Amino acid sequence: MDRTFNVLATLTIGSLIVTGLLFGIIFYQERSATTTLSSTLTFTLTIRPNQTLDEVTFLIPLPANAVGYSSVIAMAGAREITALPPDWNTTLVGTAGYTYLGISAARIPAEKGNVTPYRLTVRTAASRFALDTVAPEANTPVFRPRSAGRAQACAPVQEGTPSACREYEGYIFAQYRAVPDAEVEIQLELVGTNTWQSLGDHSGAYMDALSLSLHGPVQGWHTASGVLVTGIGEEFP
Repeated sequence: MDRTFNVLATLTIGSLIVTGLLFGIIFYQERSATTTLSSTLTFTLTIRPNQTLDEVTFLIPLPANAVGYSSVIAMAGAREITALPPDWNTTLVGTAGYTYLGISAARIPAEKGNVTPYRLTVRTAASRFALDTVAPEANTPVFRPRSAGRAQACAPVQEGTPSACREYEGYIFAQYRAVPDAEVEIQLELVGTNTWQSLGDHSGAYMDALSLSLHGPVQGWHTASGVLVTGIGEEFP
């Protein structure tokens, strides 16, 4: 009897120790992930004209969460976006509940040869909370407004990790004078990334992109092609 009791006691104590260790490891992993979390948004705007544009106005959608905020919008509102040519005027424009980067210029010269197109890149801390890299449309910054979209098959962006793609339509306002054979390419890209440490380095991301091709002189709102890629890398625990 005593021997059986000792065996049971030993097994019980051992089980409690293992359970405690497991809870300790889980707690450590969660606390380590939370305290080392870094969330960033990288927004890139590229404008590529093949002919000179005159009396130019663009309204470029900025990434926003469901209530209309992002750190990119905050930077634009504080006039901390300074990478564009100095003779371009920029301002925040709110219309129909959405926020756009308004760009106006008397003239935008054509891209020539291998000259780098007009490009703006903004990298900013997103928030102290993790970005939702699996379903960002719910309440994480993406380009808005946007159509509901449709799921599309896509190759993994990062080897060994599944990703999902949705195609949708976004909207860009453009107005300028140009010769009939003028072509303008407008590309927007947003990459949201979480990085953290928990028994090693971890990261997860999503990517949202809009593209629009314009021909000749234009005026008004234009429908841009969008694609949202989610689930790149790991999901924050």
